[in-house]
Amino acid sequence: MKKIIVHTSLINFFITLSMMMTMPYLSLYLKDYMGANFLNISFSFAFYALPLFLLEIPTGGVADIIGRKKLFNVSQFIVVISFIILLIPNFYCVLIFQFLSGVGRALNSGSLEAWAIDSLKDEDDSKIEDLFRTIVTYSHIAAILGIILGSLLMSNFFFDASHRLFQINIWGGIIFSSIALIISMFFQRVDNKGKYQSIKITAMLKDVKNDIKQSPKIIVFLMFGLFFAVYFNSIETFWQPFLKERIVSVNYDYILIGIVGSIAYIVGIIFNLLSSKIKFKSISFLVSVKIILGLLLSSLSFVNTQYSFVIFYASIYGLVSVVDPIENTLFNNLIKSDRRATFISIKSCFSYLGILVGLPLLGLIGKNNSLKTLFAVSGMIFVISSTIIYLLRHVFKKNK
Repeated sequence: MKKIIVHTSLINFFITLSMMMTMPYLSLYLKDYMGANFLNISFSFAFYALPLFLLEIPTGGVADIIGRKKLFNVSQFIVVISFIILLIPNFYCVLIFQFLSGVGRALNSGSLEAWAIDSLKDEDDSKIEDLFRTIVTYSHIAAILGIILGSLLMSNFFFDASHRLFQINIWGGIIFSSIALIISMFFQRVDNKGKYQSIKITAMLKDVKNDIKQSPKIIVFLMFGLFFAVYFNSIETFWQPFLKERIVSVNYDYILIGIVGSIAYIVGIIFNLLSSKIKFKSISFLVSVKIILGLLLSSLSFVNTQYSFVIFYASIYGLVSVVDPIENTLFNNLIKSDRRATFISIKSCFSYLGILVGLPLLGLIGKNNSLKTLFAVSGMIFVISSTIIYLLRHVFKKNK
């Protein structure tokens, strides 16, 4: 059981490392060296969400049919190819990278988690929560390493011309994505499947509908995922240009961005570990934290210095790290084992629908107004939506 948790966490470690060497700086790369505005940037990230929205549900079912590990390996290979395409410095190649990354993510969404959870023979809450908590911890460590190394490269710390050196960041993405694929292929050979023997989307959706009727609270978590995706991706896409506008010394702007990101991830690790001590793990607790998160993001409108931004961003990341393992555990408790990958993919589909629709609208607000306005609107949407979902939870409970 311990090997399963460690190997799954290591795979996530190298996936995160590959992404954090590139993705935190992609917005700045597009803005500073390709002349993209905030609407263009948000559109490129929405392009990533498009295949996820279209493919999430069927690929989750496919994982339950052909095997979770097999599908994950195929998806990771596609991700490696997408990084290779990103080496070409062209906006359209960035869009192709985002699209193929979305295809790869759609194929692996839920498959690795479902494989790991069902490989843990004793599926009590503590084992599942340990899995998610270990994954988050490994991912945060990888994020710190990735964002620091990426910032040193982008800041001309080693060489000159950061617009060309971003390609070195991309090579890091290629190498570390390949390592994740190798671990999956050679260190954990045993696969598992769901109950389906063939791809029958209608039958899958019928079973999903019946499961939701039996556990209506699933709808609550699906809606949580949709609005949280808008919230979290708004700050993850635009916090770097927002902070760069407030950095005094332009000679160390990328390095400071890396330091701020690292501080946030360290706080995330600490909060993630502390979350295991929380006893009152309920929807009420989750909504309370989500409202605080929304208010913190809206309060960025009043942040004018790099130092105050560090406090706000680290606080947001810390609280997200508390919510994530608890919410995933509560959600998985409602799902039947043989359809776990399918339901995890459905939840992800709702999340990427939020990105596909919400992020371009927020990007338009940022283009026509400012990033302060963008964050204020995103934060208030999150507060209002979380409150409404919480108030409606009794409706879902009564229909049970």
